[in-house]
Order: sequence, then C-alpha cells, then structure tokens
Amino acid sequence: MQVTDELVKYITAELMKRLGSSAPAKPRLRLVGRRDDLSTLALARLQENFEVEDHRDWDDPLPTDAAVLITSLNIQALVRVAEGDEGCTVEGRALLAALLNGQPVAALKEGIVWRRYASTAPKALLARYARYEEVLQSYGLKLVSEDEAANALLGRRAATQAQAATDFRPEQPPKAAAPAKGYGGGRKVLTEADVMRLCPASKGEGQDLRPEPGTVLTPLAQDYIKAMKINVL
Repeated sequence: MQVTDELVKYITAELMKRLGSSAPAKPRLRLVGRRDDLSTLALARLQENFEVEDHRDWDDPLPTDAAVLITSLNIQALVRVAEGDEGCTVEGRALLAALLNGQPVAALKEGIVWRRYASTAPKALLARYARYEEVLQSYGLKLVSEDEAANALLGRRAATQAQAATDFRPEQPPKAAAPAKGYGGGRKVLTEADVMRLCPASKGEGQDLRPEPGTVLTPLAQDYIKAMKINVL
C-alpha cells in the first residue's frame, strides 16, 4: 500500500480524536530569525519542548500565547527597544511586542550583533551597548546561549504564570500595628500618641517616662513631654 500525505494526515487526525485531551500539548515558540542561525542540536531541543513556528515578516502578528526566541538582534533593535520604541526592524517589533505582552522572550547571545566588534570598537561605545543590554534584561529579556534557550524560556513561562496568579490575588487589608509593650513600647520610635498612652494627661504632670536606649522621640512627642513636664529617664 502506498503511503501518501493524505493517508498520514488521516491517521494522525484519527489518533488525535482517540487520544483526545490526554495528549499533552506543547507550548508554542515563535522563532524570530532564521532557523539556520541555530545548530541542528539546538533546534532539535527546542522542537522537543515547543511547537516551533517561524516569524515571517513585519506584518506577521505575534501570538500572545507563545514564547519568543530571537536568533539575531541588530544594533538598531537593541537601542530602540531599550528606549521603548520598536524601531524599523522585524526583531525590534517582535521583541517590544513580547515585552509589552509579558511573554517569555529570549535572545541568543551569539546573535547580538554589537558583540562581534568587542575586539575593535571603542570601549566607551561597547559600554554603552552593554548598558542597553542591561536595560532590556530589566524589562524581562533573557540573554541565553543555544544550550540555555529551551530551559530559560520554559522557566520564564513558569515565572510569568506564577506572577500572574499573584497579580490577581485580592488585596489584603493592612495589619494593625501591635500594641506597644511597657515603657518605651519596645520600639525605636515614640510618637505623641505613644507618650500620651504611657503618660496620660489624666494622671497629671510630672510623670516618669523610661524609653529604651536609642529610642527616638518625634517632635510632637517632645512637645507633649514639655507641656506635661514629663521626666524622661
């Protein structure tokens, strides 16, 4: 029997129907750049963990449920995205979109163009580009080697989901301050309210106050102490 593409598709469809939801779906990965920029082993590792898709051109919409790997990042994209602008490059637009959407996004260190000039460019210029890299990392971009790409993107995905779960927790009311204990309240700062509680006006003037060593009295607390002629011991 001749095995045709149609037969393969039919068998695959029937298997998926029988497996149903028991077949685990791989997360999507949008590859921005050429597959040729990756080694065969690195590409195979990514395909083992993700459903790898190619990002085709400027007008190709970036799916918001996909991780993003940028294989080549030129100088314009580096600078413009660090300044919050997508610039005029495909990778710059995809990178900014991924960061704005909070998607897992990484760039290959080997594909960052400015690093190719590390032995010839002025040190001040290289330091400037390095600072732009740090800015992008502060936005959430992972700078990875080929071997680190899959694990970094999977780890970033888990961290993003955990952060999202935290963001949607209902806000907890602030805890009430614990009451002060004894003279000085066991605190480093005594406010007017603290002093009024420890030396209430109802007990008259000339009371003794024994704050702990190093305790700071606020200006209003000092005014109350003077007015009530409190002895600070």
